[in-house]
Amino acid sequence: MIRGCRRNKVSIYEIVVGDVIPLKIGDQVPADGILISGHSLAIDASSMTVESKIVHEDHKSPFLMSGCKVAAGAGTMMITGVGINTEWGLLMASISKDTGEETPLQVRLNGVATFIGIVGRTVALFVLIILLIRFFTGT
Repeated sequence: MIRGCRRNKVSIYEIVVGDVIPLKIGDQVPADGILISGHSLAIDASSMTVESKIVHEDHKSPFLMSGCKVAAGAGTMMITGVGINTEWGLLMASISKDTGEETPLQVRLNGVATFIGIVGRTVALFVLIILLIRFFTGT
């Protein structure tokens, strides 16, 4: 990490907006940022897009997202967002947010579960009646 024209080693949790981070093959992009300079930089964005696709970064597409891996090349990036303010953080926040309303699948599954419960109770009651009749009649 380069901060104040000095190269420092810091924890990923100490990175702040404005830091300049050198990247090389095998590194994980620590936060969202903009590519400052790079040579043949290729990023594996499968952690964000779920499809294993290598994206070649250049000045036409300079945005790097947190969690992606450097597949090839080298470069430097400037941090523009950390923590919950990254694309990954916003994605996780939207997934964990509970709106309280049921999805169409949940509605259908609740209907099926209710139907199975009614059928189960009916069969259990029918079996109970048959067994009681057999018990009291002695057959």
